[in-house]
Amino acid sequence: MINLNIISQELKKEINTKTIYLSYKNLLAIIFITLILYTSAYLICLLVLQIHFVETVKDTTLITRGSENYSAQVRQLNSTITNIENIQSEYINWSYLLEFLHQLSSEDVNISSISVNKEKKEIILRGMAMTRDGLLQLKEKLEESNYFTEINLPIKNLLEKENISFDINSSFKTYEFK
Repeated sequence: MINLNIISQELKKEINTKTIYLSYKNLLAIIFITLILYTSAYLICLLVLQIHFVETVKDTTLITRGSENYSAQVRQLNSTITNIENIQSEYINWSYLLEFLHQLSSEDVNISSISVNKEKKEIILRGMAMTRDGLLQLKEKLEESNYFTEINLPIKNLLEKENISFDINSSFKTYEFK
């Protein structure tokens, strides 16, 4: 079998050129289609990420708002606790003092009046003592206690022997009554 080549050289070149152009055209079509597919995939991923981002921001905002509410409540609670601590630090439980003074009262000594100045930490006890010895015992018990300092019993009260109306001035320690 013999091959005859009856096509001219120009026609051969043209066919070769068209074949090369057709190959380039097909290659560019494949590249273009691949590029479209990659771009579509990228855009879909971008859309999914953006939706996820929006949901995350929405959830975080709700958490932040919720925590701001809790933070405000915690600050308010801390403020209330601080105020209560300040009030309690200024509080003196006078019942301990009254109980102690009641124990000091005896048949010989009766305390009839108690005047207290909290700011100056001063107390004035007024009453009636049947004998001087009873009054001196009261003064000694006050001095021995942890509640009082600087006990002042006027000398005029000690000059009388019986039925002594007394006034005792003293300073007190507030931290002892708590």
